[in-house]
Amino acid sequence: MSGYGFVKKPLLTLDDGSKVLDPEFINNTTVELYPIDGAANEAALEACITTPRLLLFSAGHTSRDNTFDTKNLVSMYGNPDNMRLFASGKPIPAETVIARHTERCSRWAVGNPFSSFIIETKDGQKTVGQTVFGASGKPGISECAIIIDSPHQRNGYGTEALTSQTYLWAPFLAERGYEVGGAQLTQITATAHPDNGTAKIFPLIGYHHNKSMLHTQYDAIRNQYTLPVAEATEIVERTRVLFKL
Repeated sequence: MSGYGFVKKPLLTLDDGSKVLDPEFINNTTVELYPIDGAANEAALEACITTPRLLLFSAGHTSRDNTFDTKNLVSMYGNPDNMRLFASGKPIPAETVIARHTERCSRWAVGNPFSSFIIETKDGQKTVGQTVFGASGKPGISECAIIIDSPHQRNGYGTEALTSQTYLWAPFLAERGYEVGGAQLTQITATAHPDNGTAKIFPLIGYHHNKSMLHTQYDAIRNQYTLPVAEATEIVERTRVLFKL
């Protein structure tokens, strides 16, 4: 299932201007969120998002070797080719990567699903990247980000992973009343370097380009994108009705 058109254009515009998702994407994508049996904290959660070509595992997922995942993340964030148009533009030290991953694992361990996922391919089970669907610092708004390791870029993996989180994961959390920043999830936000591939992906999958601004932390221009969760939910519901899914 690797040749679907949604990899390049997952969001379709109808004659009346309304938008729907590629129906094959919805038919072949599932979201699972479940408690961890025997965990020290009864609230502990883990998740798996399955798309036509990918598996997105919550950080620290019990089915995975966390040492292996940590080493992959250190390698990804330490690779100058990956980081040139990401965050500060410089490789991130190993100790910082490890600390961030550990903190994101700890969120799942206390039942907080606003955290990160490891992205793996179904075909060959290669680890290709990481996506973060976390807190933005503002009530009700989640910030998403993604990194795809350079050997696996230009394969549509970023589009596929972000589409699944935007249209299946975010409405899933909102419907179940999960809060971020002390309020129910209502909006997703993202930022991207204008020359980073995600600057093309976010508009492609329906995000609104609000503005380009100077990012004070990185002293560099970043595009800002947003999408209301209600809008994402409406697009999914319209798709299900139209294609009788």
